[in-house]
Amino acid sequence: MPTINIEDAARYFRTEQQRIRLDLRRAAAAAIQSGFEYAKRESSGPFSLSALAAMDHPYAKRHGSPQIDPSRINMQTGDFYRGWNNSKPMAGDAIILGRIYNLDRVADFLKYGTRFMFARPIQQRVETFLETAAYANVRQVAGNFERRN
Repeated sequence: MPTINIEDAARYFRTEQQRIRLDLRRAAAAAIQSGFEYAKRESSGPFSLSALAAMDHPYAKRHGSPQIDPSRINMQTGDFYRGWNNSKPMAGDAIILGRIYNLDRVADFLKYGTRFMFARPIQQRVETFLETAAYANVRQVAGNFERRN
C-alpha cells in the first residue's frame, strides 16, 4: 500500500481544491453562456405581427388560455432579442452567482402579462434551462475529479 506524508497530502488537497474551484467557475461561465444563447434563441420566434393577427392574436386573454406556446417570444422589432444580457460568474467560498436578464422595456409586460395578454413565461423557461445546464456542468466537474483520483 502506498504511503504519503502529511505535507504532501495537504499540498495535494490544496491543489485539488484550487483545480475544482477553477473548474466550477468555468462550468458556471459555460452554463451562463449557454443560458444566454438559449434566451436569444427563444426570443427569435417566427411569427410576425401580421401572422399573429391572422391567428386572432393567440396570446389574447379573450381566448381563455394561450393558443400557442406563450414562453416562446416572436421577433418583432428585435429590441427584446437585443435586450438580453448576462453577467460573468462571481464566486464566493460556497456559491457561484451569475445572471441572465432582459432590459427591454417590454420585459415586464411579457413577464406579468397585461389586461389583454397572458403572461409570457420566457424567464422561467430560461431559468429552467440554466439550472439544468449548471447541474450538468457540475456533474461533469465531479466526474473529472473522480477520474483523476
